[in-house]
Amino acid sequence: MVIIIKKLTGRLRISILVIESQINLFVRSALICSLVLVMPKENVREKLIEAGLKVFWSRGFNAAGIKELVETAGVPKGSFYHYFDSKEAFAQAVVERYACSSKEMHSQILHNRSLSPLTRLRHYFEALTIDYEQMAFAKGCFLGNLSLELADHSTSVCQCLETAFSGWEEVITQVLVEAVDCGELSPETDIASLAAFCVNSWEGALVRMKAARNAQPLQVFLSIIFNQILTRKQS
Repeated sequence: MVIIIKKLTGRLRISILVIESQINLFVRSALICSLVLVMPKENVREKLIEAGLKVFWSRGFNAAGIKELVETAGVPKGSFYHYFDSKEAFAQAVVERYACSSKEMHSQILHNRSLSPLTRLRHYFEALTIDYEQMAFAKGCFLGNLSLELADHSTSVCQCLETAFSGWEEVITQVLVEAVDCGELSPETDIASLAAFCVNSWEGALVRMKAARNAQPLQVFLSIIFNQILTRKQS
């Protein structure tokens, strides 16, 4: 009888421990859900995306863990998968946000009609050069970094990156069209190819910049593009 009671007591303790564990799990899950619900949805999502921009740019996509992302954002860990199905889906949202932010910067400099089109374009790339100098020439282009890192691993993110690059080319194309209209460039200029060349050459210069850790590759880009290529004689 004593042995039976001891066995029953042991089983009861195990059952209590299991129940306590399930209750704790339920409480933790409920707490995460309540925090997600209490915080405005857009606020949580925005915080995650801003954290993604910061972490991906400094550490890259593969080195960034979900734990680091949510801690940087200051949101509950469970909230990440509440808004994004996967890390790749999250990366696409981050790339789209970066592209939108870049367009705002483009509009401030490239749409300044008080300056000629090519002067605006040069000022734009000079402003970017200053930005990279302030980052000690270490980070490189956000889009370029992710492209190099994910080219062989994520088709969906690469498609999103290509869309961002294409949007960038379109903005430069608009400026070059104005340059042709006002006589800064020849009417025979292949504007679309020239815009693509500007973006591609700049990205290559940024890769070299990261290795050299100085502005020389960017200065060479500015000199060749604006002193030799983007001229009235170009055709």
